[in-house]
Amino acid sequence: MLVRFSYLLGFLSDKYGRRPVLIASVFGVSVASALFGLTNTVFGLPWAVFCQLMSGALNGAPAIGKSIVADVCDDKTQAKGMTFVNCSFQLGSVVGPTLGGTLARPVQQYPGTFSEGGFFDTFPFFLPCITTAAIGTAISLIVLFKLPETGKNRRRQTVNRGTDNNKPTSLTPENESEELALMVVSYDEKEDTQDSANGSVVEVSSSSNPSEHCNADKSEQVDAGSEKQQTVNSVLTKRISGESAFHYLRRRLWVGIKSSTAVKLLKSADVRKALMLYSAFSFGFIGFVEMSTVWMATERHLGGVGFNEFKIGVLAAASSLFLLPFTFFAVLKIERKLGPQKAYHFAATVLVLVTAMVPAAASITNDIFVWAMLSILLLPFRVFAAICFVMGGLLINNSVLPANVGALNGLNSALGALARALAPLTMGSLYAWSINYGAKHIGYPFDYHLAFYCLALSFWLSLCLAVRIPQHMNRMKQNED
Repeated sequence: MLVRFSYLLGFLSDKYGRRPVLIASVFGVSVASALFGLTNTVFGLPWAVFCQLMSGALNGAPAIGKSIVADVCDDKTQAKGMTFVNCSFQLGSVVGPTLGGTLARPVQQYPGTFSEGGFFDTFPFFLPCITTAAIGTAISLIVLFKLPETGKNRRRQTVNRGTDNNKPTSLTPENESEELALMVVSYDEKEDTQDSANGSVVEVSSSSNPSEHCNADKSEQVDAGSEKQQTVNSVLTKRISGESAFHYLRRRLWVGIKSSTAVKLLKSADVRKALMLYSAFSFGFIGFVEMSTVWMATERHLGGVGFNEFKIGVLAAASSLFLLPFTFFAVLKIERKLGPQKAYHFAATVLVLVTAMVPAAASITNDIFVWAMLSILLLPFRVFAAICFVMGGLLINNSVLPANVGALNGLNSALGALARALAPLTMGSLYAWSINYGAKHIGYPFDYHLAFYCLALSFWLSLCLAVRIPQHMNRMKQNED
């Protein structure tokens, strides 16, 4: 559901402002979390699936948060803002599971406080879910009373100069309406040519070209704008004389697709490069986090290190929580020295090497040395992955004008959600095949090394895409006044 709705929430934040969409998103996820706590053997799986779908559909906070950073920051401060966003995600990834594990099944964990047969015995996961909902509701109130609107203010600073193809243009509603009408007229003229060739003539609306009102004097701009909007609405909604219902619906569908903000964004080479880079990195990162956990829990005779849940949890928490201050300062220092593009080159190169070296720990028999090696590898992995996250986010924001940064971050979140779904599925299947068949019948590198080498290849692909990023994407896009 996040794949489908995160773009929509980002687009709505561009159109109506960040604050109302963020409040609705956070509060909606809070409600979904509270409802999820009512899952038990009575409600069963359908209720849990419904709550998860609801939560995924309303989860637009990551995209809107990155968009707010682009709204309130400039080239000198945007890296700091994006680093705060990344550190908050890292902190949440540690605190969230810890809080959930502490509060889940309270009757079994705290028998002296919660009695058997009561509400919390019937709904054993309601306590952590309602706690999460309370936190989300508090955040919604803070946003409502303390966070000023940022999207519309930044959008007013964007000046459209659509007549110059060398200058970026913003996809504001006024521009979209005018272009939409021109596309309809163009489509109708093309259809008229085809109909005339077939011996039939279709009368097109007598409305004048929607763009001719742009030449009105400044004193008549209000009237001209109103007249132009009426022309746009007439062209969009009026059914042409003699036009069949099928032809009318096909024309409206064609115009709707061609004029959508997502299609317009994807026409930009900068946007495509930034999205592909971030998607390749997200696939590799999510795949590594999932695969490293499975690999560490795998028995030694199958190529793993045989860690139990406690050891894996301690190692993961240490690599995330204790590196937060270091990660914050490392990201800022590297970005200031190298810039987003070169900083991503450096960090992605380290990730390629670290990912390929991790499975070597399986050849060490002493658990102390295994701990030492994994710590040496996983700690820098977290640091340089954070650098890639921040630099990738900067390149995303810098690839589009401020008027559309919300829609683009929503589209990027949708692709990231797709990566979170595909990476565990593909890498898990590949790892299962490698330890059950590849290791027995083929050998190295088709044994337990294979999945890690494929993830290193994903990081290498993102590195190759970063090399093709143009230098002007190191700075935020702005039109000239």
